[in-house]
Amino acid sequence: MSFDFDRREPCLKNENVPWIEQARRENGDDTPLQLFLAIPGYSPRNSYMLGCFKSIDLDTALEKILDGEFESSQSELWLHDGDGHRCRAYNGVMPAPAANEKLQLKVGGSNAIYLYLSFSPSLMTNEISVLVNRGNLTRPYDGKPVRVANLSLPSHIHHPTTESMGLLILNTGGLGRDELGSFLFKYIKAHSTPASIGFNVGTGGRTFSFTFHLPSFVLKRQKARARRREDPRKKRNGRPWRESRPLSFLSIPIEMESGSASVDTLHEAHYSLMICGYNRSVWTTYSLVDTYFYDEDEDHEDTVEFYRTHEDSEVSEWDPALIGEKEVWTKCPDPREYFLMILGKRFSQIYEELFEIIDFLQDKMSDYLHENRTARNCATVSRDSAQELFESAENKRMWLRQTEQLIDLLSDVVSSLLRCWKAFETERENFAYNRPSATLFHEIQGQTIEMNRLLDSLSKAKTKCDAFRKDLELANGVQCGPGNVLQYLKLTFMQVMTPVAVAASIIQAEILPFGPVFLRFVMITAALFGICWCIEPGQNPIPGWTDTIKKRLNTRADEQNDGGLMNQNLRRGWGWNQAMMASIWQLAQPRRRLVRDVAWASGANSGFDEDVELGNL
Repeated sequence: MSFDFDRREPCLKNENVPWIEQARRENGDDTPLQLFLAIPGYSPRNSYMLGCFKSIDLDTALEKILDGEFESSQSELWLHDGDGHRCRAYNGVMPAPAANEKLQLKVGGSNAIYLYLSFSPSLMTNEISVLVNRGNLTRPYDGKPVRVANLSLPSHIHHPTTESMGLLILNTGGLGRDELGSFLFKYIKAHSTPASIGFNVGTGGRTFSFTFHLPSFVLKRQKARARRREDPRKKRNGRPWRESRPLSFLSIPIEMESGSASVDTLHEAHYSLMICGYNRSVWTTYSLVDTYFYDEDEDHEDTVEFYRTHEDSEVSEWDPALIGEKEVWTKCPDPREYFLMILGKRFSQIYEELFEIIDFLQDKMSDYLHENRTARNCATVSRDSAQELFESAENKRMWLRQTEQLIDLLSDVVSSLLRCWKAFETERENFAYNRPSATLFHEIQGQTIEMNRLLDSLSKAKTKCDAFRKDLELANGVQCGPGNVLQYLKLTFMQVMTPVAVAASIIQAEILPFGPVFLRFVMITAALFGICWCIEPGQNPIPGWTDTIKKRLNTRADEQNDGGLMNQNLRRGWGWNQAMMASIWQLAQPRRRLVRDVAWASGANSGFDEDVELGNL
């Protein structure tokens, strides 16, 4: 897609006409939000886009601003307005209503206007800083086209709220109004939509727009007893705009119980930017950045405190869209180069944030896997320890499930960033038009290579989780340990029902023909019930009994007869007992087969007189 960035200056007379007044004259019954979006009645956007804005009460905020009402009387705004050589007399800290009036001032002439607005309220009990840098084009309209040489309109909002978005919407000019609705919608949806970097040509090829929406995460640590930091911006359903996920499950219990324990929280973050204009000289910028997870006194370039601290500095004001790394320019740069500069800074910031999170995740995984190595456990599992084993197994499964969800979450974000950059590389010819822009393009490509390495690290972490799951399943399913409550109940059920079934088999086979049938059944059932109840859950009784009795019989025989005939007779007798124990489990078998098995076990087969591997019949 190509665009002539050197096209002649457009007519800007519509930039001076307040769109809200004209829209109300044409459609007086609609709300300000409906007038701004201008969605046709048949469009599906009435459902998803208009509903999204209503979910954050943006329509209410627009009504209040038009009525001169603001959410908090303590809201302070820092405004910087200059033409590249001079600063306005009203620059400085001012309340939100005064700043709203300054945004509507009309300035004549052809000088460039740089209007920055910082908005730093304390939202209820949440000490959250908000920064707004708002650019506005307002010039006297005398019926003739207005021509300007260099006019850029930067607009930057840190931690946007419905009020700051309302100020942005109501004070925007004709340029970018059509794209602003979709831009704000994608910012609000944030992680619900994939990352995107785009270049579009609109209005019949007369305007252009560059946009990016980059999701990320920020890891913050705070004391366990401190109030949980979360996004104070709420939707109508009470949910915050951005989710905050505690990562306490990654820590081992020893760390959680220590007095100096801290809570690690993963905060959703989103960075959005749009540059729209007519050519390389006339364009405006909208930048939205989440900062709710920073402390009020944190000296970070994405917080208003950074610019308040450096307010009296001898150097020029810093550009917040470039994360305070460059001064506000007095000469309007090329919008393509400016877009790549901001995109490169955000990519670097996101890479550092994700690298910190993945490094933290790898360390926590290594500690947990080291402390919870699955080893073969041959000890007998008692009824008392079965619940502990179950809870331990469930805790490991829960850790594994949450860790894999976290890995998938991070992998989706990194993959989305890489995909959107790969799609944007097709626009290289429109952006790498000279050596500086080509260098910026190449630097961003280098950042994507580093992000691919982050994706490889996440793949290795997922492989470790898969190996841990296999070991966990093997330990629970094979090593004689009850892996869940159902298995424990199954063993208990077998302990209760086995004596009844075995006693019925003995009575039916007439192995013990004495007394009345009912009396024999009760006596045999009681005896077998006592034996089975002594068996611990998960223990294999026959090998355990046979090994123990065999060892005792062999030891006693060796002591009395030096391993002679008595030892052989004991072996033969124990072989008969072993065969009987194996045979009584066969329900309703003919007596002839039982006698044949007993005869075979008692010595009919000469090979049986040798060392019999007991317990395997």
